[in-house]
Amino acid sequence: SKSRFELPESQRKCSCCGGELHEIGVEETKELERVEFTVVHKLQRVKYACRGCEQGVTTAPGPLRVIDKGLLGPGFLATVAVERFGNHMPYNRLEKKYENEGLKVSRSVLERSMATCADLLEPIWKELQRQVVSASAIFTDDTGVTIARGSSGKSRKGHAWIYLDQEGNHFYDFTESRKRDGPVEILLGYEGYVHADAYPGYDA
Repeated sequence: SKSRFELPESQRKCSCCGGELHEIGVEETKELERVEFTVVHKLQRVKYACRGCEQGVTTAPGPLRVIDKGLLGPGFLATVAVERFGNHMPYNRLEKKYENEGLKVSRSVLERSMATCADLLEPIWKELQRQVVSASAIFTDDTGVTIARGSSGKSRKGHAWIYLDQEGNHFYDFTESRKRDGPVEILLGYEGYVHADAYPGYDA
């Protein structure tokens, strides 16, 4: 976008001789602005019925959607995924952020939507896993994470594991403990070099 600022006509006089000032060019500077907003898109499916027999109602099919009957559209889903997993924003903070913008989206909707997206993206995860563990050398490490409180009211520890090849292709695995079961399952049948720390769970 562009904004143009001009002198009022009353100020277009030369301060030296009083002659009329004429435009000779434009001095331009840049200012960055960021706009975040949500659009409510109503999907109207027309319903039809027969006036003759008054039996049955036929409704026009709607568009293909990422989550059938879901509240969030593809752009909103992508935004939540980036905010939650790329920028590490907890769901409760996202819920509050949207509320401050006048939008009521509960954290349970956000959580369920991301879980559904994870299920839909699982084939891509499996293909990444297949590519990485077919490399001649891979790198791996784990990071302890806190699993949110459940019905018991207590949080617990889990572990996120990364596996990547020399080309930078990578995928993550999750286990509820640091037992060797996780690496053993991922690396079962692997032949090649594994670059990791001295954790003995890799030895098998």
